[in-house]
Amino acid sequence: MKLGLATLVVALLSTSAVYATPVTLTFTASGYEVPIASTGTSGSMFTVQPGSCATPDTTCTWAGNYTSSNPGFPSGSFTITTTLGSAGERLTGVQDTGNPDTLDITGAPSDVNTTITLIDATTGSHEFFFITNGVIDGSLAITGFETDNSSLFCDPGYCTVSEINNTGRSFEGEPFANFTFDDGNTVSNVPEPSSLALLGTGALGFATTLRRRLTRAA
Repeated sequence: MKLGLATLVVALLSTSAVYATPVTLTFTASGYEVPIASTGTSGSMFTVQPGSCATPDTTCTWAGNYTSSNPGFPSGSFTITTTLGSAGERLTGVQDTGNPDTLDITGAPSDVNTTITLIDATTGSHEFFFITNGVIDGSLAITGFETDNSSLFCDPGYCTVSEINNTGRSFEGEPFANFTFDDGNTVSNVPEPSSLALLGTGALGFATTLRRRLTRAA
């Protein structure tokens, strides 16, 4: 019976979210600019600074809102936090050959780590380890940039990846992106401390009541 009670407590405190099918979220422009620089022929390959980086340029942040059409996964807000091993490190992006208006994040130095935190009002906070020691899990594809620079080569207010690629030069703007993941064990709820306390109290009370009933039955 002790094993059964322990199992019950673990089940009540567990808040992992499992998704059986791939989930795609659309990240919107957010006030955080992401600089990219061409490194390949006609700009097909880029270095990508993952958001606004704090001095000494080793922690970078990109935050904003996302929309979702996936059942059980509401729209909400996101924060992407990247820790660089040394100042000035960058991610690698490659223009998708099948979709020239998409810039896929494809590589990172071995000392880079990126966590994507997703928050919605219904299911709470989730963390996704997108890059772990340079290894990428999931897909982050930049689909365009918003800018208020009317003198740019692209349409005022929005630049596509193709337009940037054709220039073969550097660019900086607020990105739109699609984030796709299908590993249900990687995304987990992170409940507030008060929620953990409430769950713990409820589990303890249930266990106490069950023990009393078993004692009377004996």
